[in-house]
Amino acid sequence: MKMKKISTLLMVPALAVSLVACGGSSKPSKADVEAGISKLFTLGGGGELSAEDQEQTDKLATCIADKTHETMSAEGLQLIADADFENQAEDAMTEDDQTALQEAMMSCLQEAFPEIGAEDSSE
Repeated sequence: MKMKKISTLLMVPALAVSLVACGGSSKPSKADVEAGISKLFTLGGGGELSAEDQEQTDKLATCIADKTHETMSAEGLQLIADADFENQAEDAMTEDDQTALQEAMMSCLQEAFPEIGAEDSSE
């Protein structure tokens, strides 16, 4: 069950990369980015989350938003904040933004689930 949650969370960078730019260059607030990340997690997890899972999702969303808000472009952050899956484009997010998002995701997942790193190093 834990691996299913982790694998679902690892899908988020791919989902975020597939989002479409929504015009404008003003940077969304951290709260808007957090909300978009939470929505991505919830949709990626199949919808409704338990209270415990929602709490963990909120913590991860906050961590990722904190790590990406100053490093990603306004357009990349807007893609995440919008969490729009209906209109996808392959190149919606720049390579730099993709890298920043992936690095933030991995860092936050390792902080939230330190046992993942321990399992990987024991193989």
